[in-house]
Amino acid sequence: MGKIDRETVFDYYTKSVLIFPSYIETFGLPLLEVKLHKAPIIACDMPFAHEILDDYDKVLFFDPFNSEELYESMLKILTLEEKNLDKKVFE
Repeated sequence: MGKIDRETVFDYYTKSVLIFPSYIETFGLPLLEVKLHKAPIIACDMPFAHEILDDYDKVLFFDPFNSEELYESMLKILTLEEKNLDKKVFE
């Protein structure tokens, strides 16, 4: 894709689901940016992610060492989008 400008990145945020598997961050800036754009997030269940996202209602946390949990989170979001559900199911 190459280099893209900041506005394009923000546009992608509004149309996408962020999957953030990193577990060694001190602060995940993309988590905060996507949160500000009100898009769904699948994030690793680590303290830094909770610090940013605990008050956010469109996040699913998964154990970064459990690929099955990541798969289930991805499947849940894809199923919701496929059914075009606008319900709060990120619990």
